[in-house]
Amino acid sequence: MKTGVYKGLIKDSYLKLLPESITNDLLKSNLGLLCFSSWSIVQDLTVEGMPQDIDSWKYILSPEAEGKLTVHGHVDKASFGIVYFLKKNFGDEAVAQFANNIADLKHFSQVIKRMGSSNPNRTALSLLPDVAVSKIPSNKKVKILNLKEGKVANPMVLIVKVSKEDKVKEIIDKFWSPEFTAMLHNGGCITGGLKGGGKFYGGRGGG
Repeated sequence: MKTGVYKGLIKDSYLKLLPESITNDLLKSNLGLLCFSSWSIVQDLTVEGMPQDIDSWKYILSPEAEGKLTVHGHVDKASFGIVYFLKKNFGDEAVAQFANNIADLKHFSQVIKRMGSSNPNRTALSLLPDVAVSKIPSNKKVKILNLKEGKVANPMVLIVKVSKEDKVKEIIDKFWSPEFTAMLHNGGCITGGLKGGGKFYGGRGGG
C-alpha cells in the first residue's frame, strides 16, 4: 500500500459520516472501506460465578476475565478490527490483556451451539458478529451486553491495484450500487449512513 501499487477506495459519504479519528486512520493507511460489521459481547447466563451487571469493556479487559472469553475466529486468526478498537480506546496494554483473556477461537455456529449446554469448553463471554448474535435461539439463556464504550465495528476493507483500476470500474460501481448495499444490509453490515445505530470505537453512533 505504501508503494502506491494499491490504493484504497472509499465513498465520500463515509468521510462525512464516520468519526474523524477513523477516517484519518483509513486515509493515513491508504485503506478503502466497503462496509462495517458490528460485533457484540454475549454473556452465557448458565455459567456461574460471573457478575450480572457488566456494563463496561473494563471488565472484559481485566484479569478477572482471564480464560472467560471466546472470540469468533479460526485457529489463530480473528478480526483486526478488534485490535484496532482496543488499541484506539484503551491502549497497547489492553490488547495484550484481551489476548490473555481469550480461552478459545471458534466459528460463531460452534459458539452458539455450546451456549447453555453442558459443554465444559463453553465460556461465560463471547465476542461475535451481530449477524451471528441475531441467530442465537430464543431459548438460550444469554444476555447481549450493552457496554458504555460502544461495540466493535469490523471494517470490510476495499483496495484495488492502481494499474487495473479502469478494468475493474464496472465491478466497483456494482459495489456502490443500491442493490449491493441492500445485500450488505441484509447480511448484517453497516454501510454509508451507518444504518443500524450503535456506538462504534467509542465514537458517534449511526442513524
